[in-house]
Amino acid sequence: MQTDFDEVNRAFFYSSVQIFGAFMQKIIEFRKRNFWSNQIDIAHLNNQIAKLNADGWKIVSMSISDGLFGGVVSYILFLDKAG
Repeated sequence: MQTDFDEVNRAFFYSSVQIFGAFMQKIIEFRKRNFWSNQIDIAHLNNQIAKLNADGWKIVSMSISDGLFGGVVSYILFLDKAG
C-alpha cells in the first residue's frame, strides 16, 4: 500500500529513507492546515499515520515545532520499519 505523499506534498516534507541494517527509518514533517483555519489538520494527520502503519511504518517519536508566539506550526515524526 502506497501513501499519498505526492498528493499531499504541501503537507508532508520527508527525508529520504535511510537503511540501517534490517531497519529503514525516515523523518516526516506534517504541516497541512484546515482550509479556513490556521490549525493543523489533526484528522488528516491521523489518516496519514494509519496509512503509514498499514505499510509497516511505526512511530518511534513525535514532537511539535512551534512558531514565534507558541502556536503549533508542524508535527515532526520519526518512523522506522523492520526490513
